[in-house]
Parts: sequence; structure tokens; C-alpha cells
Amino acid sequence: MPCMDHERRTRIDIVFEKVIDHVDAEIKCCPACDATVKGVFPPDLHGPLQYGNGLKAIVINLLTGQFVALNRVQKLVKSMIGVVIAEASLLKGTSKNSEF
Repeated sequence: MPCMDHERRTRIDIVFEKVIDHVDAEIKCCPACDATVKGVFPPDLHGPLQYGNGLKAIVINLLTGQFVALNRVQKLVKSMIGVVIAEASLLKGTSKNSEF
């Protein structure tokens, strides 16, 4: 039997997912010279904790595009990732060519 027509139903959704990536660097001691050597981290991991581009984009949009109060952005981020980001770090992330 040939098809008479089609009916379509569409769902649009935004999925917020907390993603944590750990990168470990091995620390070894050279048996020949007793020097301690550590592995190299990826260049985008400058310190012990980094925030991803998705989180940065949301924070920048809320602060500069939507004009949400700084303390409300802090509370929202804490509810999303379980970590409070300092006000200074949030503000630093909104300035040109800087990261938080």
C-alpha cells in the first residue's frame, strides 16, 4: 500500500551535562641519576583546575548579555557544577583575552 502523507513531531531540547576530564602526569625517579621527572600536561591545562569553554560561554552570556547579577551567576554555577567560582574569577573571564 503506498503512503498517503507524512506527519512529523519534533522535540527541541538543550542538555546540560557536567563533564569532568582528568589528566594525570606520571612522576618518576631516574634510577641512574636520581632526577625526578614529570610528564607533560596538555597546553590548555595551565593549572590544577580549568573550566571548559561551555561553562565559560554560559557565564559570559549571563553576565554581559543577560546582565544577571554576579552573586546569582555564582549560585547558578554552583547548582550546576557543585563548585563556587570566585567573583574575581568570573569578572576576569569577561574581560577581553583572559580566561577564568
